[in-house]
Amino acid sequence: GDIVFDCGANVGDLLLWFQNRKFEISYHAFEPSPEEFTLLKNNIGKHNSNQVALWNQSSTLDFYISSQTADSSLIEPKSYTNILQVDAKRLDGFIDGNIKLLKLEAEGGELEVIEGAGEKINKIKYISADLGPERGTDQESTFAPVSNLLKQKNFSMIEYNASRFTALFKNNDFVN
Repeated sequence: GDIVFDCGANVGDLLLWFQNRKFEISYHAFEPSPEEFTLLKNNIGKHNSNQVALWNQSSTLDFYISSQTADSSLIEPKSYTNILQVDAKRLDGFIDGNIKLLKLEAEGGELEVIEGAGEKINKIKYISADLGPERGTDQESTFAPVSNLLKQKNFSMIEYNASRFTALFKNNDFVN
């Protein structure tokens, strides 16, 4: 029954992971790429899906498509095949109650997604983030800026996988 938000859901493989382990969750997927969103809808069935990019402002933004490498982003990557205009929304507009897990895979835009949570970040217990070198044409890492912002919000890093550049953060102020 826990609520899981999947930012950069791609084709919904996170939900499939939970289902394979027989965990019943309330899954909410966010994926702006049209091709991946179609596959996501097919894979997740009755669960909540949103064809939207999460960001720190609500507007229409350029989205750089790189489907072959699953590196599509709102931040111009090193290579891409197309540019689409997509709806971008703030995360805080989707948060009503407590969120057990926010999975972030925003291809370099993780900082902006967290900023878009605003004060509702206190309703998120765990944040799992891909913090590898994916930001922009220089492929900068988002590890330092994301970790620093979450530390300011009283999150602690409780796990880190150096080979995949992923981290799990826990909200020290979370009250269930």
